[in-house]
Amino acid sequence: MNPKLIKPLLIGAGVLITLVLIIWGFSKIVKLIKPDDSKDYLKQLEKEAREQDLQQTLSESESETIANSIFTALESYWVEEKIVFDKLAKIQNILDWSKVANAFGIRKISGNWSTSLESGNINEWLQDRLDTEEFDQASAILAKKGINI
Repeated sequence: MNPKLIKPLLIGAGVLITLVLIIWGFSKIVKLIKPDDSKDYLKQLEKEAREQDLQQTLSESESETIANSIFTALESYWVEEKIVFDKLAKIQNILDWSKVANAFGIRKISGNWSTSLESGNINEWLQDRLDTEEFDQASAILAKKGINI
């Protein structure tokens, strides 16, 4: 290799690595300052449930099972929307939805494939992983029970 080319190649590689590190660092900083509205969302759901004087129809165990099943269906490389719809159909009211959302919490992706969402609450996962038609169908299932997502 021509010795005159080595120095410009090393400088170019250094600049490229520096830019990648700056972009990566910036993305982490943005995540840190992003407000976590999940707690506010859960408080709002519980407030609405109290105002409607609703009774929970799902046990804590059932709420956790539904949350885990929805996450597993959304996290897989090929989203299993039928499982998501089936689990959403088990939710009877906003209090049930609140308990499932609370059980879901903030989940992080554990696979090694790329998605625009690295972590999020149940709404963020549904919006990110379902296509528009599927998300509309999920929203309709819950809307029939007075739940807006």
